Amino acid sequence: MGGSTLDTSTVRSSTRTPSSTDEVLCSASDILSGRTGSSKSRNFESNLANDEYVQLTDLLNTNPPSPSAGFFDFDEISIRPWIEISIEDNRMRSSYPNNGTPNSYVFNPKHSQMPNTAKEIPNDIQEEEDYTSPLIMRHIVKHPNDIYLTNTVKSYQYPKAYHALIHYLRKRFNREQLIEVAKCMAKYRPSFISATKSLYENDLIFTERSFQRTLLEYENLISNCPSPTIIWRRTGEIVALTNEFAIMTGYSKMSLLSKRTFIVELMDDESTIKYFKSFSNMAFGDLNATLLTDCVLRKADDFDYLKCACVWTIKRDVFDIPMLIVGQFLPILD
Repeated sequence: MGGSTLDTSTVRSSTRTPSSTDEVLCSASDILSGRTGSSKSRNFESNLANDEYVQLTDLLNTNPPSPSAGFFDFDEISIRPWIEISIEDNRMRSSYPNNGTPNSYVFNPKHSQMPNTAKEIPNDIQEEEDYTSPLIMRHIVKHPNDIYLTNTVKSYQYPKAYHALIHYLRKRFNREQLIEVAKCMAKYRPSFISATKSLYENDLIFTERSFQRTLLEYENLISNCPSPTIIWRRTGEIVALTNEFAIMTGYSKMSLLSKRTFIVELMDDESTIKYFKSFSNMAFGDLNATLLTDCVLRKADDFDYLKCACVWTIKRDVFDIPMLIVGQFLPILD
């Protein structure tokens, strides 16, 4: 008798009324097996379970058809333009004719008609009493010890460099454009003069040695950077560039580094004025100034221009004066 009573209680406990949890498991099993009925045939104690059940039921009952063969029109899908610079053979390949780049040249009668002097290679590498071209400097200074253990590195003559820049701008731009540039330079040139006026000769030699030491590190850094990169002084004089930049623009390192070449020589008129406006705002603004902008580069071939997105980063010396600017350029494709 005791055993039968235990069996009866066991049977009764196994035939208890299903709970809401059991109903949820059962409904999920029904849905997965395809035995779905009306959303109103289930009434769970949980509103969340009711909503989920309705959504699952609608999803299974809708059963959208698979995309047909004509869903994608492959004729309308065009290949995006591309540019590739090979490191192995230093050649550029692109989807444009003759493996070139998109030409952003637009004729404007107000633009300067001055010939492109940046692509010219001098017969003799430029070396003056107070100026040594970056090409010669790099042949002399190849190791940090060459900076400190020799008398090659002297104080840099920034005033004469600015005079050379102004001389170039006067030959290139008209009066209105010169006034725009002069307004920009007037914002930072007096501050540069005032900041360096209190420095001694040894201070100026120290800043130039710091510049050359930093330039060595940056040249090593950009040599491993795939993006076209160029470095220039605060005066705008180009001091280093990567092979990718030379290949993309058509210039040679000999033409840009064997003489005094300014970064604005590689820009069109609007980009040049925009550069001076941007630099005047960055010169004594944020100490870690980085600017993302765009500009139009003037390539080595005549009437060939390339619009680029670029990032300009200012590196300062120990006196918080802009020392060099690193510019990275990526072409904007059509």
